[in-house]
Amino acid sequence: MSDITRQLKIKTGSVKRLCKELIMYRKEQLQHEKKLQQMKLAGAEPHQLKHQENVVAEATAVVPDTRERLETASLELEGLITAAKEGPELSAARDSLQQAATALEPEQ
Repeated sequence: MSDITRQLKIKTGSVKRLCKELIMYRKEQLQHEKKLQQMKLAGAEPHQLKHQENVVAEATAVVPDTRERLETASLELEGLITAAKEGPELSAARDSLQQAATALEPEQ
């Protein structure tokens, strides 16, 4: 297995993983925000609200970092795709880039 093929497989796996992480972190962030709103409406104790606000802040902080890592990995994968000649790994790499593009679209 050539070095480019090996790197292509590794980077493809990284992009797939980061796509899944980004989607999961966004869902988690929305869930925590929803829970915080429900707690506010229910009149939860101030210390419980403060704790949930901290949870929301932590969930929110993870999203931009994961997004940045996905953007970087996608760019590296694009470079490897252009350097690779041909093979079955190219199809999987292109699919991963497509998934990354979808995951990196602005949130609505």
